[in-house]
Amino acid sequence: MVQQAETDEAYVIGIDSGYIEQDPNNPALYVIRGQDRENQGAHDLAIADFGRVIGIDPNNDAAYMDRGLAYEAEGRYVDNVSDQTKAITRSPKDARAWNNLCWGLAVTGDLQDAMSSCDQAVTLAPRNLNAWNSLGFVDLKTKNYKQAMADYGVVLSINPEFGSSLYGRGLAERNLGDSHDSASDIAKAERNDPDIASTFGT
Repeated sequence: MVQQAETDEAYVIGIDSGYIEQDPNNPALYVIRGQDRENQGAHDLAIADFGRVIGIDPNNDAAYMDRGLAYEAEGRYVDNVSDQTKAITRSPKDARAWNNLCWGLAVTGDLQDAMSSCDQAVTLAPRNLNAWNSLGFVDLKTKNYKQAMADYGVVLSINPEFGSSLYGRGLAERNLGDSHDSASDIAKAERNDPDIASTFGT
């Protein structure tokens, strides 16, 4: 299975490299290859491709967002925050960039600015579940457990299987002394995503 995955990755990257050789200044080709590499877990190579996009088109807000997420996957959270900020500068009405910035700031510990960024994200896109999930995460980190439950509840009212919100709500419930509902939410989250505990731990 691993050998097949490596073969598939080489095949995809090889095809895209061939196209790139024919049209080396086409940013869309680097985007495609960068996304392929990111999906394969080759974050450093994806970062390089998104960097090439930015080199060709410095105002490409989506490339900053994509590179920021690749940085985050590498554990480079400060670089992620920097790129998401650049994306917002170029596209201030993009809720995805505000949400990405919120999450990055929350992870790096800048909770006040994280909250402001999340508020922007949910204002721009009230049905963006990722934004509400990020907002719940900030509430959890600021120990505002009742508000965390409310924000996670928005997500779960639309998607009851959203693992991160189930786990976050479970932690909030635990801190509020509701051990029964906490155990139920956390167990369901872990069934949906066995790695959820380590994700939150990070």
